[in-house]
Amino acid sequence: MGEGFIIFLSFFAIIFVVLQVILFFKMWGMTNDVNAMRKIFAQEPGTSNFRIEQAMKEYYKGNQQLGNILFDALFDELEFIASLDKQVYDREGRYKKTIYWYKAVYEKVGVPFPDVFEKIKEPEDFYNAFTKVVHEREK
Repeated sequence: MGEGFIIFLSFFAIIFVVLQVILFFKMWGMTNDVNAMRKIFAQEPGTSNFRIEQAMKEYYKGNQQLGNILFDALFDELEFIASLDKQVYDREGRYKKTIYWYKAVYEKVGVPFPDVFEKIKEPEDFYNAFTKVVHEREK
């Protein structure tokens, strides 16, 4: 075993250690991604806790913008449901549960439920309702 072979093994060991460190940090980053995805996909309709807690807080403060806060939260949830793959997820069922849940929240805080959401039963209804509004504003 010559000196050249020892240098080669040392070089190989250093590269191996560097790659192991890189792999460790990549796996650590993937763990955070998995946790974020778990929060998204395990979420039941009407459980966007931050928004609903915020809405209830604003209700108790007497905020006049509460209708806008709830509208945005419901819009975001329905948009998320519309983006799901219909072969894998029961989008219609999720729409019904989400609309039902938000109706109860709207009723609890005394804000009228928006008519535009009443008509949404499937993703096509969602896209038609909101692209129609955009096209009417452009005219």
